[in-house]
Amino acid sequence: MSPKLRVLAPVAGPEEAAALLGVLSGVLAGGFEVVVLGVIPVPAASPLDAPELADEARELETTLGAAAARSPVLPGRVTARVVLARDPAGAVMESLEGFDLLAVSTGFLRSARGVFGGIRVEDAAEAGIPVLVWAAPGR
Repeated sequence: MSPKLRVLAPVAGPEEAAALLGVLSGVLAGGFEVVVLGVIPVPAASPLDAPELADEARELETTLGAAAARSPVLPGRVTARVVLARDPAGAVMESLEGFDLLAVSTGFLRSARGVFGGIRVEDAAEAGIPVLVWAAPGR
């Protein structure tokens, strides 16, 4: 394991990111890094390099980054990243490389787009990654 704990945290939006960071601040101590991950699902019929997807990705990264920056207890330890994916669950699992913990909310698993339910806690566990599942407020 690296000197600091690295946490991958897929979220459904900035409100959920802020709530998750509050949960993690109470759980984590010492050296750690959290990457708030936004996943934009791309239908098979759409090109991955479509300009509207690039705009959506920039907007999501900005809002997630702002949520991360507002975290009073995790300053400088949170970054935001956005990926475009035909298989969002697969993209999250691929993103786990180099991380020590997967923190995922029930809201993300039940995303309004209905595509994130493919993330299986068992898959992360089989990869040797502990999983923190938390109940998103208001979901």
